[in-house]
Amino acid sequence: MMDLLSLTAEYYFFTILILLFPLVFIFHEFEEIIGIRPWLLKNGEMLAEKYPFLQKTIHKMQNFSTSGFALAVLEEFMLVSAATLIAVFFNWYYAWIAVVIAFSIHLIGHLFQCLIVRKYIPAIISSILCIPYCVYALIWVKSYFSWAEITLCLVCGIVLMIINLKIAHLLGFWYDKKNLN
Repeated sequence: MMDLLSLTAEYYFFTILILLFPLVFIFHEFEEIIGIRPWLLKNGEMLAEKYPFLQKTIHKMQNFSTSGFALAVLEEFMLVSAATLIAVFFNWYYAWIAVVIAFSIHLIGHLFQCLIVRKYIPAIISSILCIPYCVYALIWVKSYFSWAEITLCLVCGIVLMIINLKIAHLLGFWYDKKNLN
């Protein structure tokens, strides 16, 4: 009986861990939504001078409205939420693992951005606060899934992240074009 009780408690604990992911995700994204445009308007010129190869991207992002960026984040949040619900209700964890890995890479990217720029960037505080969740979630994943499964989720997560980032930004820029011009 103790084993069954232990397994049930462990199952519920990990279900809660999985369900927390959309909250962790949106907590981080709020910092980006609130801060990225004003920060880029203030620091864009310095970044463009220091990193001329990013000039076109910086200019494009400076013209991205907060509303357009928020719409892009909403699209990503819907994807994260769908992966989470599929994991919880259907016990199919691969999509959730893939998006957690992609999100973890995203957070680590912000750490490197901050180190390279050597100043606050909108996303660094929430990145530091969210990384422990990701580490713990990935330790759990390592305990229950093979390296082959994790590697497949890693590759799929990276590919999904790249493709979806492009889709989310196109959606946000479409919104800006339709509503701000």
